[in-house]
Amino acid sequence: LFLVSLALADILVAILVLPFSLANEVMGYWYFGGLWCSLYLALDVLLCTASIGHLCAISLDRY
Repeated sequence: LFLVSLALADILVAILVLPFSLANEVMGYWYFGGLWCSLYLALDVLLCTASIGHLCAISLDRY
């Protein structure tokens, strides 16, 4: 169950965060508007923190 949840969080990062981060780096400015900027930052922090939390839970479970 931990691995499925971790995989889902990582897939969501790959779909919702990484393409926009790449576009921002390539273009040199944020093209997608203020609302998506706020949502993007919130999703980035939330999903990356979820991945770290899952890794901690897996390590505690395996220990």
